Amino acid sequence: MLKISIYEDGRIEKEEVERSDYEGWMRNKSIGRLFRYSPKGECEIILLDGERKKYYFNRIVKSKIRDIDKEVKELHKRRADLLKLSQIL
Repeated sequence: MLKISIYEDGRIEKEEVERSDYEGWMRNKSIGRLFRYSPKGECEIILLDGERKKYYFNRIVKSKIRDIDKEVKELHKRRADLLKLSQIL
């Protein structure tokens, strides 16, 4: 099984792990799961297993990119609102 760790500071680690060690955390036996690893949320882990690892990894990445794009859009809107407010003052 493939384990990908994505840290808050930007580090990414990839390693092969034993399926039996992580099987209880798998949402679906062939897809894997994205979950918070530490209580502080310092790391997210993607577990991938089965023949379609690349397909499911791409689905997870696309979902994360959509979330980031949404956050960027909200930040741009907030910036525009602050600029309007500063012009009024």
